Amino acid sequence: MIGQGTLPPAVNGTAYSQTLTVSGGVAPYRFSVTSGTLPAGLTLAADGTLSGTPSAEGVSNFTITVTDASAASSAQAYSVSVGSAAPVAVADTAVTMDGTAVTVAVTGNDTGTITAIAITTAPTNGSAVVNGLDVVYTPNAGFIGTDVVSYTASGSGGTSAATTLTITVNARPVAVSVTAEAVPGEAQQVDITRNATGGPFVAAAVVAVLPASAGTATITRVGGTAT
Repeated sequence: MIGQGTLPPAVNGTAYSQTLTVSGGVAPYRFSVTSGTLPAGLTLAADGTLSGTPSAEGVSNFTITVTDASAASSAQAYSVSVGSAAPVAVADTAVTMDGTAVTVAVTGNDTGTITAIAITTAPTNGSAVVNGLDVVYTPNAGFIGTDVVSYTASGSGGTSAATTLTITVNARPVAVSVTAEAVPGEAQQVDITRNATGGPFVAAAVVAVLPASAGTATITRVGGTAT
């Protein structure tokens, strides 16, 4: 008779090995699958070793028969469930400005089946909440610097180890008035980032030209600087 009445579940993509034993009969013994199908990726050796790496989730039902040296045999039915592995959460980073919330799709670089996330350690200098599979971080008023949130990802295979979301909060750019003289009919180039704070600057916009009849203004990038 085969010693094992049941077999433990397997995890998709994770190596699996179980060796069946026999009580009674006359050695040597030979094992074989006589009905049903093994989980994809698993094989049964003649010595009773069921091994391999499952490649698909689901439940497989099969019967294993052992035959001894005297041609006596015994059969045992099994059901093996192959589930998903626990997700693997990978560290994330994000950037925002002071006083501005940022939504981060933290599971975008994680692996595995993920159905939920949870914050395990709250940030020190702001607040963080879960919105679906995103983390929404809001810095405290006046905070400039780096803050950290820890989170886990969960799915049908379990819960990941905690990882971090690191948020850099930059100071909001402050434009400073710039004075320049221009000759009528000639273009004048002015560095509008001169003395401004909160850089590096990536964009700028003309709000108005006063009076409107005075001329026109456009913003161009020169050597990486908006002018």
